[in-house]
Amino acid sequence: MKKIFLTFMVLVNCVFASDELNIDSLFKKQIGLR
Repeated sequence: MKKIFLTFMVLVNCVFASDELNIDSLFKKQIGLR
């Protein structure tokens, strides 16, 4: 569980550094998958 959370954090961090709007889209996609 911790590894998955850590990987997600790294992904979010990379996306945030690339584009702030992308992070919102990513979160929406995650909610949509659930």
